[in-house]
Amino acid sequence: RDKGILPPATDLHSQQPQPTTLAWSVQAKKQRELYIGNLQQGVITRENITMVVNAACKHLPEYQPEVGPVVLNVDMSSDGKYCFVEFQSDVLATQAKEVLNDLDLVGRRLIVDRPQGYLAPDGTITGVRGTVLRPDPVTGLIKPTFAASAGFGSL
Repeated sequence: RDKGILPPATDLHSQQPQPTTLAWSVQAKKQRELYIGNLQQGVITRENITMVVNAACKHLPEYQPEVGPVVLNVDMSSDGKYCFVEFQSDVLATQAKEVLNDLDLVGRRLIVDRPQGYLAPDGTITGVRGTVLRPDPVTGLIKPTFAASAGFGSL
């Protein structure tokens, strides 16, 4: 490294995406998204979700009408069983999760959670099926923490 052959060593924590990068843009969107599942196939549409979410969230104190609409985008799965809703802000998405989870929509209780890859304020990352990933305090590497609690030992 000191001879200029290898790039200088960097701290793992300093490798966070910068606001101008594509990675930052993708992560920022992930922070504003919620997964909404248990939708009735063939009945619930993107427009239905937008209407329900707007109605449920437009009176929340976290909603800022001057910034734009509650819902920026709805991505429906091809089978119509779930969708991802992008909110105006991550703070609004957090409140919306509380409001929408277990809401009855056409006879079905909505399942609302953060999407895979969501970075929580405490530094944990949501993994597949709700696993929680925590960076190792020494190495900065991320490892799942659900296995030990499920009786599988440590990873």
